[in-house]
Amino acid sequence: DMGLLHQLNEPKLGIPGVTIVPMVNLALDKWEKRFKVWPEIDVNAFWHYRNNRNFIYTGVGNWFEFANTKAHRERQTVHWVFYPQVGHSFVRDKWNYNFEIKYIAPNKSNENLVVDYKGIGGRGTLGTYFSIIRKF
Repeated sequence: DMGLLHQLNEPKLGIPGVTIVPMVNLALDKWEKRFKVWPEIDVNAFWHYRNNRNFIYTGVGNWFEFANTKAHRERQTVHWVFYPQVGHSFVRDKWNYNFEIKYIAPNKSNENLVVDYKGIGGRGTLGTYFSIIRKF
């Protein structure tokens, strides 16, 4: 995947900063020689605290599927998947640590699928993410 974060404003006096993150997810099927692209866009609000480096954030992401068919030539019925998210970034001089929770597709049933997803009330799935970033 590739993306670009753009900060729309500076946070100040309790007003959060806002970012927008356009992304693109790419996949190549080496056996059938097919290439696929899924655009994605996130909008987040963030608040710095203490040393003005660490921050918490919340927002919503949107993932788009433009194909009319999915695997095994089945009809694609879901063209937009959204996910609310909340996270925390610990910012250090050389390293950043990030923890994030996403509730992916809370408006979609997760029953009768090939994969068992753990959501809330038979809807969507919960994802947890931890990342480590080394700065040079």
